Amino acid sequence: LCSKMDTRHILIEIYSTLGGPYWKEDTNWNTPTPLSSWHGVVVDDNNALLELNLEDNNLEGTLPSCLTLCSKLKRLNLRGNKLSGPLPDAIGRCVSLKDLGLSRNIFTGTIPESIGQCANLEYLGLSNNRLIDNIPESLGRCVKLREVSLGHNKLTGSIPESLGRCVGLATLSLSDNRLSGELPECIEKWVNLQKLLLDNNQFNGPLPNSIGKCVNLR
Repeated sequence: LCSKMDTRHILIEIYSTLGGPYWKEDTNWNTPTPLSSWHGVVVDDNNALLELNLEDNNLEGTLPSCLTLCSKLKRLNLRGNKLSGPLPDAIGRCVSLKDLGLSRNIFTGTIPESIGQCANLEYLGLSNNRLIDNIPESLGRCVKLREVSLGHNKLTGSIPESLGRCVGLATLSLSDNRLSGELPECIEKWVNLQKLLLDNNQFNGPLPNSIGKCVNLR
């Protein structure tokens, strides 16, 4: 049933699942009005969802999996809410996604491996949640990444070498996790890196000499 939902029904499912009547702002949601008039919603001429911006809006609950049916979704900004439970396993179906902002929520579980299918991703913001386990190697397939913000979680393991493919990376924020091991040699490939935040982890070993190639570090 979920696979046949159109945009209006997907948004209605989001509204009903995430406490819509208690949102700070819900103008026109769950009404017959054009979707383009719904607060925080941007659609194209065919009503395909392009952007959903509901930052700091008192959303509460677990993200419904039907959201991942929005293959044209470019920007998802749900920062600063009370969203909990796991991130959708099928997030990789959102192949057009450029900006994924889910920071400042209460998400648990792991970062889905399918994130690597979001080949157009430029910004990944998952900081200030309760995410655990490793940063997935598949993230290195998102070669257009410019900013990765994963600080203030419970992530473990090391920084994956696969991130060396993300040569346009300008910000990597991993502070306040439980990451360990040595810093990867792939740092030398981040020639555009301006901000590298790694404090309050369990890294060991010396700084790689290759960090000297990050001439834009501030």
